[in-house]
Amino acid sequence: MSGTSLKEDDIVRDLFITTTHHWLLFFTNQGRVYRVKAWQIPEKSRTARGTYVANVEGLTLQPRETIAAVVDLKDFGSEPSAPRHLLFATRHGMVKRTRLEEFDSPRSVLIAINLRDDDELIGVQVTSGRDEVILVSRKAMSIRFHERDARAMGRDTSGVRGMALDSDDEVLSMTRAVPDGQLLVVTEEGYGKRTPLERYPVQRRGGKGVRTATLVESRGGLVGAIVAAYEQEVFIVTDIGTIIRMDGKDIRPTGRATQGVRVMKPSQGAKVASIAPVMEGEELAGEV
Repeated sequence: MSGTSLKEDDIVRDLFITTTHHWLLFFTNQGRVYRVKAWQIPEKSRTARGTYVANVEGLTLQPRETIAAVVDLKDFGSEPSAPRHLLFATRHGMVKRTRLEEFDSPRSVLIAINLRDDDELIGVQVTSGRDEVILVSRKAMSIRFHERDARAMGRDTSGVRGMALDSDDEVLSMTRAVPDGQLLVVTEEGYGKRTPLERYPVQRRGGKGVRTATLVESRGGLVGAIVAAYEQEVFIVTDIGTIIRMDGKDIRPTGRATQGVRVMKPSQGAKVASIAPVMEGEELAGEV
């Protein structure tokens, strides 16, 4: 059963079971957050292609501004003993943690993080105050640390160093560690590997971390990294729009500093561009 009609080079990256009363927070690469109610997204039939996000009321993107992350929220509240936070990561390795209630504002557009120089926001996670996160760089370094290592700050701040990077490196992804999770990575030339998270030691933020793959020039740099369950299916997407779907468990598990195995052979002149988890809307039926 298809949940939506997509363009040939498009995939579903985020899927939410929501109600018209929930908030949707659209975080952009330039560090802003646009807040809209779910009812402001035009309702479409199950197989419709959908609405371009910049055409949603209250969501006027600036030039060269793109959506970096989307968060679905029932409300901005927290338990006093366990406040919820938003954790941000940038391309240059900065991280910032801000209490969720600071985004409960009547304004539809807020500064989520102050970015330095030519930095960009690359990821946002809702955290419980007790979570661990993993940053992965394009040069195949990774660091796992507890979110408490980044003290809570206000919205209009730049954050602290999450990962030390070489001058030619940048952060590719940020994701929360989950019990029994596997870190899946894929390279430009279609080589991938998965490694149990238990192989990644918890460290203090701000270090260089540990190697998560051995890269060689013929296999290209990392273009995607996600934490997934053992049986998670994934999409692998090329820069010319070719998409394959495979079961993550078919990727042979290896240690951290290994080269991985062939998971996709891009056509001549093409490169793998990204990896994304398969979102099965029909599997969530009845959970609302």
